[in-house]
Amino acid sequence: MGGLGANGARPVISYVYSPITVKFGLEIGKYLSCRDVDGVGFTASYAANGMGFNVNLAQANQDAPKENKMRSLGVNALLGPCFAG
Repeated sequence: MGGLGANGARPVISYVYSPITVKFGLEIGKYLSCRDVDGVGFTASYAANGMGFNVNLAQANQDAPKENKMRSLGVNALLGPCFAG
């Protein structure tokens, strides 16, 4: 887990079937504040012929009030030899 004062594990399973990659991961740990955190994440990407596309979904839960629940969605399109996007 990232950041100072955090410990835990983030196992990830990846499946690649060129040009498609799919990843599924879990997050289990504890922050320095002694709050437990657990979460899941999913990423799918496609890259071929100088273009790429990524979608990422994630959700994490802390043993904290409801307003501290975290969710994220990322979508990214890439184009060109340097994958600018």
